[in-house]
Amino acid sequence: MVNPDYIPFDHTYIVYDPSRPETLVLALSSIFPILILVFLFSWFLVTREIECCIIAGGQVINDFISTILKDCIQFERPVNGQIFKKEGRLVYGMPSSHSQFVAFFSVYILLKMRYQWPYPIDPYISLFCEGLLVIAVGLITYS
Repeated sequence: MVNPDYIPFDHTYIVYDPSRPETLVLALSSIFPILILVFLFSWFLVTREIECCIIAGGQVINDFISTILKDCIQFERPVNGQIFKKEGRLVYGMPSSHSQFVAFFSVYILLKMRYQWPYPIDPYISLFCEGLLVIAVGLITYS
């Protein structure tokens, strides 16, 4: 049953408790995969590089693997105050597609920064960026 005090975040099915500010942060972090797709599409339109298509292809393969794992594991979705469907692919919740999506992108970016960046990066800046990516993955995994 959906908690009547929770409200949806704008035009999404992501609900949060307006009396607790940290839930708004978690709701916003759940939108990261959409922002990543917008970034990849914009990157492709501006540069016409194949790398963003490879990343997007990896995301599609990652989602396919997630769907197969959901069917094999069949771990139920949490129901406390959440909107979810019982039909279709939204029945099972583990592994989280959002978490897998952001983890894939973060690992790709971390490896890119570590081994293929076009110019040297200051170790402190690299550590800061890596920390931000880990925090983003943690927020989305928790949400």
